[in-house]
Amino acid sequence: RCNVNLQIKNLKVMESLSEETLCFTASIHLDGKKVGDASNRGNGGATSLWYIDGIYHKSKIHEQIEEYAKTLEPLDGKYAYDAEFLIDQLVSKEYQRKQDKKLCSRKTVFRIPNHDYVEGEYHTMNIKFNPIVKKQLIEKYGKEIFILNENI
Repeated sequence: RCNVNLQIKNLKVMESLSEETLCFTASIHLDGKKVGDASNRGNGGATSLWYIDGIYHKSKIHEQIEEYAKTLEPLDGKYAYDAEFLIDQLVSKEYQRKQDKKLCSRKTVFRIPNHDYVEGEYHTMNIKFNPIVKKQLIEKYGKEIFILNENI
């Protein structure tokens, strides 16, 4: 398994233009260096990838990302990774991280142990998270409580 540090940075999402897919632009970073850009128009089409060493089918960077993607376990045991799918998944994770950070900026966001949640569902308190709130939550729900504010 090759060790690759692949990241998405400078993510800009245009929610108003997102129809069937997320409309975005982002830069692609490999081992800490910008190596390209990714974008999607949000209308259900493929994500476009551009690299500093050429268009994707002639790019050594793209080949490296493709090879890395092939080493990953299929998503949900079904969906094999390629460069585009991997970039899309990284974009989705970064977008969710930004959404979570925004939600946590003014609220305390948490999950109670042994409570069933759908993906993305949390309990919230309209109070900014702080050590006193944390102490109260632990006293009420136990040490197994998951506090999103501490995990973004």
